[in-house]
Amino acid sequence: MIQMNRIIFFYNKLYNLYNKAFPMKTCTSRILKSHQKPWLTKGIQRSLKNKNKLYKKLIKRPTPENKLKYKQYRNKLHHLIRISKKRHYKEKFEQTQGNVKKTWSLINEIIE
Repeated sequence: MIQMNRIIFFYNKLYNLYNKAFPMKTCTSRILKSHQKPWLTKGIQRSLKNKNKLYKKLIKRPTPENKLKYKQYRNKLHHLIRISKKRHYKEKFEQTQGNVKKTWSLINEIIE
């Protein structure tokens, strides 16, 4: 019985030290607001999270049904992002119409 108490004491001490040395941290989204692309709306960001969930589900259970769901969702989302990006730059070009310097600045922004 004494041996068991020592083991439990040692385990608790080790557990507490481990938690102090490596505290549990919550992770936030990888998309930082300063680096966020302007054409990614909140709806698209939610859809990206949903796509990632479907991908994780596909990796855990690679059934043909999960693969089909993921591929269809991914392709529709990719198409939606393209449309959003085109719309964003179309609006930007309409705003800079007549100003050559701003237009070229926008073109260089797209190229980078």
